[in-house]
Amino acid sequence: MLVNGGCSALPIHLDIISDNSLFSFVEGRAEKSTDFDIPSRKREAGTDEGVAKEVRIWADASKTKTQGEPTVYTAVLRVLLGSSSSDVELGRIDVLLRVCQISVGSTPSEVPVFTCVSGEKKSHNVLITAKCPFPLEAEVSVPEVPDGIFIFEKRVKLFSGADRPFRIEFVSKVGGGRSKNTVQMTFRLEKEGPELFKLPLTYCVIDKAETLMFSENSPGLKLGVISAAEENLDKFPVESDRSLVNWFAVEPGRTEEQQISLRNSSKSVINLNLIIRETEYFKISTPSGMGVSTKLSFNPKETKVLNLIFSPKAKGKFVGKLVLKPVNFKIGGKIIKATIGLSGTSGCSDLHILNVKSTDESCFTKLVEKEPPCSTQFSVVNSGTSAGFVKIVCAEEIGKENPHVIISPECFLIKEQESRTINLNFSDQFESSSATAVVFFGPEIVRRVYRRARGLPGAARLSSSPSLMGVDFTANMANEDDFSDDCDYKGDLTPEDVKHFFAKTEKHILKIRFPEKSANFDELQVEETLSETRLDATVHPHSPPTSDSTGLQIIPSSLTICQSSENIVKIINVGKSVVHWDLHWDSARLNCSPPAGQLAPAGQAIILVSSVGDDSGQSWRGVVELFSDHAVDKIPVHVKPNQAPPPMIAVNPQLMDFGEVTVGLPEKRVLTISNLSVDLVQWRAVLTNPSGFLLGQPAGVINPRQSVALPVIFRPSKIGETSTLVDFTCQVVKGGREFSTLVPVQHGLAGSVKLQGRGGVHQPTDAESASIKMTECVPNNKLTNGTSETSQTRPPSGGTDQPADLPVNPAVESREAEVNQMKAATNNAKKSKGALSLEKENLVFETIPVGKTQVLKVTIKNRTPETQNVNLSLEPGSPFLIIHQQLEVKSQSFSRVPVQFKPLQAGRYGAHLRITTDSGWN
Repeated sequence: MLVNGGCSALPIHLDIISDNSLFSFVEGRAEKSTDFDIPSRKREAGTDEGVAKEVRIWADASKTKTQGEPTVYTAVLRVLLGSSSSDVELGRIDVLLRVCQISVGSTPSEVPVFTCVSGEKKSHNVLITAKCPFPLEAEVSVPEVPDGIFIFEKRVKLFSGADRPFRIEFVSKVGGGRSKNTVQMTFRLEKEGPELFKLPLTYCVIDKAETLMFSENSPGLKLGVISAAEENLDKFPVESDRSLVNWFAVEPGRTEEQQISLRNSSKSVINLNLIIRETEYFKISTPSGMGVSTKLSFNPKETKVLNLIFSPKAKGKFVGKLVLKPVNFKIGGKIIKATIGLSGTSGCSDLHILNVKSTDESCFTKLVEKEPPCSTQFSVVNSGTSAGFVKIVCAEEIGKENPHVIISPECFLIKEQESRTINLNFSDQFESSSATAVVFFGPEIVRRVYRRARGLPGAARLSSSPSLMGVDFTANMANEDDFSDDCDYKGDLTPEDVKHFFAKTEKHILKIRFPEKSANFDELQVEETLSETRLDATVHPHSPPTSDSTGLQIIPSSLTICQSSENIVKIINVGKSVVHWDLHWDSARLNCSPPAGQLAPAGQAIILVSSVGDDSGQSWRGVVELFSDHAVDKIPVHVKPNQAPPPMIAVNPQLMDFGEVTVGLPEKRVLTISNLSVDLVQWRAVLTNPSGFLLGQPAGVINPRQSVALPVIFRPSKIGETSTLVDFTCQVVKGGREFSTLVPVQHGLAGSVKLQGRGGVHQPTDAESASIKMTECVPNNKLTNGTSETSQTRPPSGGTDQPADLPVNPAVESREAEVNQMKAATNNAKKSKGALSLEKENLVFETIPVGKTQVLKVTIKNRTPETQNVNLSLEPGSPFLIIHQQLEVKSQSFSRVPVQFKPLQAGRYGAHLRITTDSGWN
């Protein structure tokens, strides 16, 4: 819309600039330009008035390609003063076309069949489902049929992903045909727009004469049930939570539903007839459809919900009543009934905001070309059938005594088919870069009902909402007296009627943005520098380089870390003078500590580079700039996403329960380790807390797709429950070299197995008891079965009451021998590692809080006659860190290497520290 606020006519030329043929000024034709004149305003018109010209731009979405996702096409509308050859450009307007794919269907998928007697009606309920990125209004039509008429909603509003109940009623004519016929119900985007969906409808009309033989008045044998004796009561047996039901601001042709609760207060079963009288615009909704009557059966003290529908056909006020009649119940010998009042008012406002850019269904933006003090405006139009109210507030100015934003008019009433302009004036004291205008509007009748009903008993708890932002909607509007006849409701109200105001009042957010304020520049004072070649760090924290050479050595020259992890960089001063250095990095992705320092000749500094947590799952590449006195170096950094690879090994079972085992006796079970990958894998098992458990083999190698058995021995040393965890880590072995590729499956470990058992006291069996008793009967100086006494008895244990001649269990001896053999094999394996060895092959850290640090040390012993150069490496991305990658261990000496554990996330972790020497030890 273009507005001429001057005193002379304006010739205007419009051009559509686009790289496609979708936009045009004429429907169906490719017209990219147009010319017209906007007349001048009248002399007696005010300064804030003008002559508006509405310009329509057509977009043909049928020329676009069908895609699954919404696609946006753009164009620019250029406004020239004069003809097409004019050089005076008034402005440019962005034109956007969003093309979306829409699908509409019905549930159930079966064709609705209407079979009814001539002169009667039949109804069906169908669920209409739509998939669209925005609310959709569809026009519904059915061709005329000779045997009756179809009654349905002509216009339906559909929401994406929501099932919309759609009621179809067929009223047959008297003397209709007997054959089945099918017609198509068509859903269109507009009255003559493209088709969205076709629903086939089948109807069949039966002659009334065919049903007379089965009617109630036909002669013949009657079957029935003798009714129960009538009961007398002292009050009406059914109670209701509402005695009056009101509807307000319902658009003609639309339907609105409300619910009432009915409760049987008696101790008898109640059969209740419900009938709506005195009007045709109120209906009862039942599972079989909408009607004016229904029946309900209540058990004693049972509560049921009744759905009532108001469906006006024209604008006005309508009243009716719902009659409740219990069957076979009387009070004082008389038939009883009860009535619930029904009242409905049709006609609703339909308000929209104009001259703003829509970003969401209830959010808008408007750009202002200058900073405060300034003013802007927008319009509100009412395209409904009833008057509406409008209330605008500035969110930044709520509660201020001296507001810096003046809204004119701030609140008003607007008639149907009328538009109003709202001006917003910002003073020079308004300091924010944007303003938020909150626009409330809705039907005026619900606002006045809210003002009356909120004073009724019980309405206070329903009359407040944080969405109102403390705004008072009960005050009189400026032009309220002009709308008293149309908007006042003189009927009775209930406390529940305040809900109509909250249900039909809309709240919209208008974001007003100002251009960025220009920066104020002040003159800088001259300061002396520390040297001629280096700027003072207080003036420029990161000095520009003066040459490409540097006296710093960086180890490593590049970094690769995972998200939410860290690594270290070592810088060494290889020059002959003190070097000042500082760092510059992308603070949104990295964090470096320390950020600056100085190095003496041959000095070293350790820099910790950590990745800031990012949930995007994408990799990032950047640099950390190292500024020194005479040069600048760049450290490339690659941050990889945390992606857990598939597991390489599987350990079964995950829980091994040894049950109850006698204290001091061993019990053996077997774990199965399977290689799930296609590579040769080396595995290692670590007991977090041995406490009576022993592994038959602490490490090993598995071929691809191979499974091996790992024996586990449990020998309890005390009575009671004992449990521990076995952590498994693995790495790929290729070509004789081990690649430090830890494969995390669950919190950094390849797998964990829980071991548990109970230590108990040995209870001798009946046979053992009998053997003991028999031994006691034999004299000590006698021999049994030709064998000496010492060969058949065991020495008594100190401090126990066990007999000294308890026989030895062969199974126990075999298990003890197996345990001793496993321990000997483990000790031999440790001794066979050679003269260069480790004091501990496993480091088990304690449980610490996230972000805290624990340090343990690995002791490397060198018993060789030569000095050994040791290399250490740890896979990146793990929460374990080492400062030293290379060290020298003298002959017949040892060195302790600190290993730091700093987890950034909760869980259990494992890693391999690879230790090699130049002589080939691994």
